[in-house]
Order: sequence, then C-alpha cells, then structure tokens
Amino acid sequence: MTEFTNGPDLSAKHMCNNCVEETYLSKEIKENGKRCKCSYCETVGKTYSIQQMAERISEVFEEHYERTPDQPDYTFHYDSEIGETRDRSGDPVVSAIENAA
Repeated sequence: MTEFTNGPDLSAKHMCNNCVEETYLSKEIKENGKRCKCSYCETVGKTYSIQQMAERISEVFEEHYERTPDQPDYTFHYDSEIGETRDRSGDPVVSAIENAA
C-alpha cells in the first residue's frame, strides 16, 4: 500500500459515500466508513478521509492499471503521405483517477 505523507494533511478532510459517484467505492465507504461530517456536502454520515481515499485508489491502480510507455510504439510505421500518427494507448492519468473515484 502506498502511504501519502507529503503535502496537506489528507486525514483532516473527509468524503461521504453520497459524494463518491463510483458505485463500488461508495458502497465500501457506506459499509466500512467512519461516521463523520463530510467536508464537501457537510452532512454527517459514513466517510473515508481523503488519505484513505488516496490509499484505496492507489491500491486499485496498482492492481488493475498498467502504465503505457512514454515513447512511441515503433512497431507501426509512420507514413508521411497519409499523415498517420499514433497516440499512446489508454487514458491520461487524471481521467483514469476521475473515472476510478
């Protein structure tokens, strides 16, 4: 498990299961979360700290995602007449995190 220790105190803010749109994580928070005031909607309910959220999402990424190479895949030939370009496969990290959480 990755531990996030740099930067702001991520254990000070909490997010409730209702503010998490990802179904699996929302259910997990509802079942296992600590009763606390949500830092976003300000209701009292089952929450995870932002620290817990970051650690949980990190676990999921390590288990289910693979980083693509940052260099082009040279198995494809670039044809200047067609103007064909090859982008890295997959989603940008920010999009993947948004979708995961």
